[in-house]
Amino acid sequence: MLKVIVDANVWIAALLNPGKPREIQQKLKENRYQLFFAEPLLAELKEVTARPKFLKKIQPHKRERLIRLIKDKATAIQLPSVYSTISRDPNDDMYLICANIAKVDFIVSGDPDLLSLGEYEGIKIITPAKFLKVLLKAQ
Repeated sequence: MLKVIVDANVWIAALLNPGKPREIQQKLKENRYQLFFAEPLLAELKEVTARPKFLKKIQPHKRERLIRLIKDKATAIQLPSVYSTISRDPNDDMYLICANIAKVDFIVSGDPDLLSLGEYEGIKIITPAKFLKVLLKAQ
């Protein structure tokens, strides 16, 4: 089973519109891949979806349902309290560190800063569309 970190921007896109990110959410429900997360990743998702611009667009029960899904299906890992800067956006470093600790196969993101890396420590960083293609081949 593929081991994966999913960026908060993918989860937010899944809450906002039908499309590839929502398919990724559905595949998690179906146990088609193993998701990993660290508490700071979930905290970022909660913080961003609580911003006024998203409060108008995302129904609270859908947000809570997604967070519950992540907590129920994903494997939690502990991030170190201090780590060095890796990417051009320091906010992305926690995804890279989390992925490295969990030894995942992929980071799935729509973030240009992460995607520009292509990979980190052998972990491929890909778009939701590419991940769904990989997942289909892995079946």
